[in-house]
Amino acid sequence: GGMSPLSLATPEGFFAVVYFQIHGKLSTGLSETKKKLFRPDSVRGRVVEIGSGFGDNFLFFAENGINASFTAVEPNSHMMPRLRERVDESGLSVSLIAATAEGAGGLIAGGSVDVVVSTLTLCSVTSLESALDNIYTWLKPGGK
Repeated sequence: GGMSPLSLATPEGFFAVVYFQIHGKLSTGLSETKKKLFRPDSVRGRVVEIGSGFGDNFLFFAENGINASFTAVEPNSHMMPRLRERVDESGLSVSLIAATAEGAGGLIAGGSVDVVVSTLTLCSVTSLESALDNIYTWLKPGGK
């Protein structure tokens, strides 16, 4: 699915439309880095992805043999339809949370997460301190 022109009416919609145009090139440009960082031996157990966008990482995970229990945290409702499509395409087990990294604090149990993934997201959170506090709270001892 493409993006509706009506999406331009809000800042979140505008961002989704612009990001839709460039996300393929960004994802391709990051593929070598992702192959180094996102390996089956390092992305395992319970994984939270902050800012899942259109779900590019879930396709990458599936194509590279990474099968974990995923939670996608995505605040932009304009990205959700494509994110759901990508999750379905990937065949992975993914639960979706419509929230920001800062606002998702109590929605994920403390000490329950093995790995937190964030690609091109932490530069756009409104409070980096709050987002990092949540990540630290969610991670199990030894989590990454």
